Amino acid sequence: GILNYFVSRWFSPKYTKLKYINPDVEKQSIIFNENKVNWDATIYLVEGAFDHIVTPNSIPLLGKILYPLLLDKIYENASSYVVILLDDDAYDYALSMYNMLNIGNLRGRVKVRKIPTGYDPSKVYEKWGVKGMVNLLKGAKTIPESQLHNTK
Repeated sequence: GILNYFVSRWFSPKYTKLKYINPDVEKQSIIFNENKVNWDATIYLVEGAFDHIVTPNSIPLLGKILYPLLLDKIYENASSYVVILLDDDAYDYALSMYNMLNIGNLRGRVKVRKIPTGYDPSKVYEKWGVKGMVNLLKGAKTIPESQLHNTK
């Protein structure tokens, strides 16, 4: 119940240098909206707070890196699927994350969803609404064992 992080966004087209304002806190030391995560349902890992807003039961990474604190929390608590849903330019990061997560008690319960070029979850929602998001989320897949070692 104590505020430990926030994200704000500049929307004015006048100033393009400033896009996001974040606090001076190490992102790897928090799990964004941790108290809202349902660890018994499918968990979606997304990049940013705006992707988190439109993706149910998601955890924003606040970037493209899965930090040890969140990795440990997922290993300890996730009892359903974990879906990696990063932006279109981060598919290689998603594959690496898949390899990190798809072990031990999570083996076989990790999926990846490749997002169409030029999109992220919030843009999918903006263009196609709830139906677009449902279709996006339903498209998550496990990676066949034969392809696991070919990922970066």
